[in-house]
Amino acid sequence: MNSDGLQPCSREEADIRILLHVKDAMNSGYKDAIIRAVDTDVVVLAVAYFQDLENIGNLWIAFGTGKDFRYIPVHELARSIGPDEANGLPFFHALSDCATTSHSQFANHGKKSAWATWLAWPDITETFIALSKHTSPELPEDIIDKLERYSVLLYSRTNDDKSVYSARLSLFCQMSRPTDNIPPIQSCDGGAYQAIYLSRWTYLVTLPRKVSGCCDCI
Repeated sequence: MNSDGLQPCSREEADIRILLHVKDAMNSGYKDAIIRAVDTDVVVLAVAYFQDLENIGNLWIAFGTGKDFRYIPVHELARSIGPDEANGLPFFHALSDCATTSHSQFANHGKKSAWATWLAWPDITETFIALSKHTSPELPEDIIDKLERYSVLLYSRTNDDKSVYSARLSLFCQMSRPTDNIPPIQSCDGGAYQAIYLSRWTYLVTLPRKVSGCCDCI
């Protein structure tokens, strides 16, 4: 196989390079592709960047093993959620739980409830898109405010608090527990920075743009 069109690329992770090979196949005249994977990160990346794979028809993922094996129609998923949600998927996935973090940033809340909260509060979409492509080491205050409000809604759709600190206090008091027993909290932007790093890492090596020291391959 001629891999000249995939170079230079400094990434060795298979889940990242898979889409580069799909892109190369489309440039070689193929219209459909099947990816074999057991990692949900591959599914998310494929859906997120399907719209950037020019000339592609259908993209399937043969996912899972044994009785859990199934074919996932990436092309249908990407078209059903739309380009905005697709563009925001990398950050959302990293924030709500991905194979790299191995846990959710939100205690007792997984990806399903995080996705439901996104659908219930679409105002966060632009924030997820921006953070999926974030380049600055600093987070603007308005971004932090949006993430905090999203976090509050994840735990209580009826809570009017905008701050994670005030929301956790009100939710804690609803259980008739003394405030002295409230556990310490980590700042909201801590998890956000980790998610930004992971989503930005995938963005740099996947989108068709040149980034010095990273990847010029698409």
